[in-house]
Amino acid sequence: MSDSLFEHTRQLHSDVEKLIEAMVDDILDDKKSSHKESVLRDHRMAATVNMIQDTSKKLKDIYDDKNGARAAEHTKMGGANVFTEFYSRLKATREYHRKHPGASLKLEDAATLPKVAPNFTGEENYCKYVDMHDLYKRYTNIRVFDKCNYYSFLGKFHKLHVVPKDKKIASREYQSYIQDLFTYMYDFFEKRNPLANREQFKAQIEEEFEQKWAAGEVEGWPASEPQAENDEDAIEYPPVDLSKFDSAESLEDLGMDYLKAELKRVGLKQGGRLQERCKRLFMLKNKTIDELPNKY
Repeated sequence: MSDSLFEHTRQLHSDVEKLIEAMVDDILDDKKSSHKESVLRDHRMAATVNMIQDTSKKLKDIYDDKNGARAAEHTKMGGANVFTEFYSRLKATREYHRKHPGASLKLEDAATLPKVAPNFTGEENYCKYVDMHDLYKRYTNIRVFDKCNYYSFLGKFHKLHVVPKDKKIASREYQSYIQDLFTYMYDFFEKRNPLANREQFKAQIEEEFEQKWAAGEVEGWPASEPQAENDEDAIEYPPVDLSKFDSAESLEDLGMDYLKAELKRVGLKQGGRLQERCKRLFMLKNKTIDELPNKY
């Protein structure tokens, strides 16, 4: 009804107060004590906080008055033109109610309380549990992991330090799985803790990780140390059963060191890139060492 900047400012302050009161009432509502209601309340709180921040930014822009509109309106409301401005606004108000006779005499509150609809799956049950069935299917199809049931997977999916370092580096499937695992857990944390500052939490975790990495204390990634030329000989890799592999590419998950040890065991050259070592070893699936050209 009113285009007054001062009235708009009053409205915004009223909105902030209304939202804060709604948050207080929500917190004091003792009936909402179940896990589901607690999570939904936190989501309402987070949405309300966002609305308060957006409204506060609008107020700050008005008070900053970069375009001079607030100062201009303040000038109109004082001095010799005060009565002219008053009667002009009174006329506009009467004209508005003449056209809208059923309108309330009070300015309606603009702010409406947020309605939240968090995206939980049925398995998650409002973030009481995790839903990792899709990740589990991928886990069982990556060669660097042992086969297991879903229950066992939930107990060890985070124990990535048991996977040999060279296999982590060589397996693209493993790297893609880890990225998606991180994305799911990161999003799950936000859904379970909507009021937490997840960016700050992430920065804290990254800082702790960098400190452990620099000190060589990350499990599964020991600090690099000068190694003798034949240090890999100290690791006893079991012979590779080529009948379990259907292509040279499928051997890539074994990693550079494992492939080198196996090539040495069967009497083939051990150098070259990962793909070259895989191709060289895979030739033995249907041929004997004596049937291969001398260049291998």
